[in-house]
Amino acid sequence: MRLLKFAGIFLIVAGTMLGLIFYVNWDAFRTVYDNRDSISEGSEWVPKTYSIDGLLEYVLVHPEQVSIVSFQPGNPTEGIFYGSDIPRVYGSSGMALHLGEFYRQVSKSIINPDSLISSDALGRYVISGIDESSFRNAVNDAEKAGYINENGKIRLEDLFYLNLVKGNLHVHDYMLMLLGRDNTDRLVRNLGYDMDAPIPFTGLHILSVGGLFNRSQEEQLEYLERLDPDNLFDMAWYYTGKFLNDGNFRTQVHTYTERTGLNLNFIQMRRLYNLLPKIKPMDMALIMQSVLSRSYVSSEVSARVHEKLRWPENRSLIRNSMKTYAAAYDSRMSMLNGVDMGSSYDGLTEKIQVVMFQQLPVSMWMHMSSNFINQELQRLLITDPVLWDKAQRMTDEIL
Repeated sequence: MRLLKFAGIFLIVAGTMLGLIFYVNWDAFRTVYDNRDSISEGSEWVPKTYSIDGLLEYVLVHPEQVSIVSFQPGNPTEGIFYGSDIPRVYGSSGMALHLGEFYRQVSKSIINPDSLISSDALGRYVISGIDESSFRNAVNDAEKAGYINENGKIRLEDLFYLNLVKGNLHVHDYMLMLLGRDNTDRLVRNLGYDMDAPIPFTGLHILSVGGLFNRSQEEQLEYLERLDPDNLFDMAWYYTGKFLNDGNFRTQVHTYTERTGLNLNFIQMRRLYNLLPKIKPMDMALIMQSVLSRSYVSSEVSARVHEKLRWPENRSLIRNSMKTYAAAYDSRMSMLNGVDMGSSYDGLTEKIQVVMFQQLPVSMWMHMSSNFINQELQRLLITDPVLWDKAQRMTDEIL
C-alpha cells in the first residue's frame, strides 16, 4: 500500500514537473516543432565544418552563399576576392556607415556625444512579441558593464556598445533615426559605390506582419519580395516613423504582435532578411581601407570610427594573437557577416577583410552562429600566412 501511495505521489510530482518544464519552455518547443523540417536543412555539412579546413571546403562548394575579400592595406588588387562583386546584405556589419555619420555630426556640433539617453527612449523601438528579450538582455549587459548610470541613462556615444558588441536592433534604429535618413543617404551617395543606404529594422518587421495588412504571412512576404527595393526601403522608413509617432497605429501593432510575434518560420525569416540593403563585399572592404588610411569622411572622423571599431581588442583571444584589430559583425537568420582589419601579434601580417555567409541552410547557420567559426576564420586569415595562402590558392582555382 505504501509503495502504491509513493508511486502515485511520485507520478503526480513528476507529471507536474514535466508540465512546468513544457509550460516554461513552450515557446521554444513550439519553435522547434514548427521548424522541424527546416532545422534538418544542410545538416549533412555540420559534422564536416567543425574545422577551418572543413569550412573552406563548404565555401568552395557553395559560392552562391559566401563572399571572402582579404588583402593587404593599400594593395586592393592582390589578395582573396571570392564572390567579391556579388551584392550581399550587410546589416550591422556596415556599422562604419552609422559611425561615420555620427562622428561627422559630432565634428559639426550637431549632436553631443555626451548627451544622456534614457533606456525608455530606446524601448520605444521594441515591438511587443518581437525580440523583446534581446532588448532587455542588452540593457542588462550594458548596466553590468557600467555604461548605464544610477538614473538608468546612457551616454549617446556609448550606445554603440549595444550596437557593436550586442548587435541590438532597437539601438541600431534609434541611432539611424537620430542621424536622419537624408544624412545617411547623402553619406552613401558621397562614397560613390553602387550600394543601398541603411534602413530601420522596425519598419521592416512591421511590414512582415501579414495580419496588419489583411494578408497571410506568406502572401505578405511574397508581396514584399515583388517590390522594387527602393519602394520597400521607403516603406520601412515610413512605418518606423508611423509606429513611433502615431499612437493609434502603435497600439494596433502592439495588440496584434503580442499575440502572434513575428510569426515567420525560419525559411520565411531568411527570405525577409534577404530584402535588407546590400553592398558588394569589395566595396565594403574599400570603405574599411578608407577608414584605415584616414580618408573616410575626414581624417578626424576616420580616426574616431577606427577607434570605436577596435572594441574586440578587449577579448583575450584577440589580445593574445593580434597587435591591432577592428571589426563589426552581424548575425541574422541564415546570415553571418564579418568586416574586419588588423595586424598579427608579431606585426608581420596585416589585412582588410570582408567575409559574408548568406542564405545558409538553417542547420549550418545554427551550427556556425553557436561556435563563431566564421569569426575564427577571419582571425586566422590575418594571423596564419599558411592558411591565407591556402585559401587564396583554393579560391583562385574556383574563380
